[in-house]
Amino acid sequence: MERYYELNAPPPDLPAVLGPGGDDVLALLDGLSVAPGRVPDEVDGLPVRRVGQVPSALLDRVEPGWLAALEGRRARARTRLVAAGRETRLELAEHVAMLVATPRLEPAEPGDGDALAQSGAILWLLGTLVAAALADEHDDATPTVRADRLDDTTLTGLVARGWWPVGPVDGAFVIAPLTLPRTCHA
Repeated sequence: MERYYELNAPPPDLPAVLGPGGDDVLALLDGLSVAPGRVPDEVDGLPVRRVGQVPSALLDRVEPGWLAALEGRRARARTRLVAAGRETRLELAEHVAMLVATPRLEPAEPGDGDALAQSGAILWLLGTLVAAALADEHDDATPTVRADRLDDTTLTGLVARGWWPVGPVDGAFVIAPLTLPRTCHA
C-alpha cells in the first residue's frame, strides 16, 4: 500500500493505486484545486443560492433528512467496499482526500468557530463522496464524475468544479466556494 504524507494535489497515479472508482476519486479531488466554475441554476429540483459566508447557524439549518441520506450513502459504500476486500483502498482514498483538502480549508483564525464548522462540514462531505465514488455507488442525487459529465450539477460535479454543496436550506440549495474557510475572514 502506498503512503502519502504531504500533498498539494492528488497524485496522478491515484486511479491505478485505488482500482475501480479511482478515476472518479481523482476527478473529485482535482476540484479542490480549481477556481469555482459555472454556477448551476438548480440542484435536485431546488434553486441554487450561492453564498459568500456559511456561518455555523446556517449549517444548523441544512435539512436533516438530506444529511441522514448522505450518511446512509456513506455507510452503504463502506459496507460494499469492505465486503469486496477493498477497505484499505477506501482508507487510502480518504487519507489522500484529507491530505489534499485540509491545507486548503484551514481556518484563518484557529479560534473561529464558524470557520472550524465549515472546514469540518466540507471534510465530512468530501469523505462521503470519496467513499461513494470508490464504491461506484451513485444515484440521481450524487452520481460520480465522468469525463463526459463534468457539466452535471450534482454534488460530486459541484465539488469537481470547485464548489461546496452545503445542502438544502429554506427551500434553496446552498453552495459556496470551496476556498471559503481560508478566505472568508481575510
